[in-house]
Amino acid sequence: MNKPTNELSLIVPVHNTAQYLDRCVASLLEQTVRDIEVILVDDGSTDGAGVLCDELAACDGRVRVIHQANAGPSAARLVGIRASLGRYLGFVDSDDYVEPDMYERLLAPVRDDARVEVSIGGFMRDELAGGFTYPYHAEKPELWDNGLAAFEEMVRGEKFIWNLADKIYARRLFEKQPTFWYQGIYCEDLYFNSQLVPQADRVAFQPIYGYHYCMNEASLTHQTYREAMLDVIDLWENLLEEFQQRPILQKFFSEKLIEAVLDARHFLLGQGQAGAGIFAEYQLRIYKHLDDALLKPGSERYLDILLKSPTDLTVYRAKKERDIMDFCARGVGSCIYTGRESMAGAWRGCSRRTG
Repeated sequence: MNKPTNELSLIVPVHNTAQYLDRCVASLLEQTVRDIEVILVDDGSTDGAGVLCDELAACDGRVRVIHQANAGPSAARLVGIRASLGRYLGFVDSDDYVEPDMYERLLAPVRDDARVEVSIGGFMRDELAGGFTYPYHAEKPELWDNGLAAFEEMVRGEKFIWNLADKIYARRLFEKQPTFWYQGIYCEDLYFNSQLVPQADRVAFQPIYGYHYCMNEASLTHQTYREAMLDVIDLWENLLEEFQQRPILQKFFSEKLIEAVLDARHFLLGQGQAGAGIFAEYQLRIYKHLDDALLKPGSERYLDILLKSPTDLTVYRAKKERDIMDFCARGVGSCIYTGRESMAGAWRGCSRRTG
């Protein structure tokens, strides 16, 4: 990465959001903190947004533009990260906007304490019908001396969540993690944070809620299921294996794995024999993580749906019951059965996970 020359870089992936771009960039250039750069990464726009990026750069020297063929928001962010010159980095979606003092307030903790490497402010949601809502809420600021503990708070989703846009990050975190294997179009913010926040020395949160997350009909969240969404299954399993020693994270990621396969079920089974084969592979993956998955009440209902074939949840239950009875009656055996031993060969043969 480049040697920093300004306090804050704001990286904005832009793809076919010409109607919102003026509002977004104006809100960044009107920030009360002035030592910033705004990097607009035109990700192959076809609606004139790329031309508008150049016009905005011509009007203010703090705006820089990078044009590239369409590669998705994660890839666009990585291009912006490599080109950035800020000591701290922030990310903004081009159809959103921010309050004028948001970054001044986010910078306050890191100016006061160099050990703070992630500063979080939370967001409000601009609804389609008008007005604002606050999906997450807190009254008081908080400071964590452990980045992993802050990440656990993030996945709990009570005060804030894992989106990138309401946070700033010390440049050092990206220098330690120069590449990211997962660049899917769903949950990429969570993955980025899973690689950055646990590395942080300290993490600060303030209930600013100064980022406007704007709902619009073109949002990815309004699109029907498609093949690209299967990538998120790989993400959940990778995170499960990466955070094996953290029960809170294990529980969360295992439940997300189950939900993702459940979401994929109808899509895959509608794709003929090839889709059925992929679905069977995902069933084996869930079997591998059954003990984690059973932590949440209600999981068994989902598992009954998912594990009809090639494995059946009743087989798992029966084996677990026998193990518990043997342990209680004779003090031998194990009261924990993971299924890893009996399924290991099949799992290795059908794994599609990357990274």
